[in-house]
Amino acid sequence: MKRLRIGDNVKILVGKDKGRTGDIVAFVKNKEYVIVKGVNMVTKFIKKGMMGEGKEGGKIKVEAPLHISNVQLICPSCKKSVRVRIIEKDGKRWRVCTKCGHLIDKDVGTSEKESKKTKTKKTTKKKSKI
Repeated sequence: MKRLRIGDNVKILVGKDKGRTGDIVAFVKNKEYVIVKGVNMVTKFIKKGMMGEGKEGGKIKVEAPLHISNVQLICPSCKKSVRVRIIEKDGKRWRVCTKCGHLIDKDVGTSEKESKKTKTKKTTKKKSKI
């Protein structure tokens, strides 16, 4: 179960950008690292021809990945950086703010039992008798 998702607003806890906020753009390396829009910018040097034929080299700024433990979700209702608790109701899993108890999003996913049932279910075609 993921506690963070793409599009979540997060706060940076450590490093040169400590205290800044941004949205998660992507997950990297087996979902252990996240890329946050506009945060942890690094300069990348590009060789001539690396970006395409006839293109010149140069310097570009890109977002570097941050470890998932160095960011914390900002609750949409109380606007504070919070830990996320996962609860299960009616066979569905939900993300909940630990400070205000607000549901952070709608259905996050199905429980382990339901996902296994859907994976193991096979459809078979009935043969018609001629």
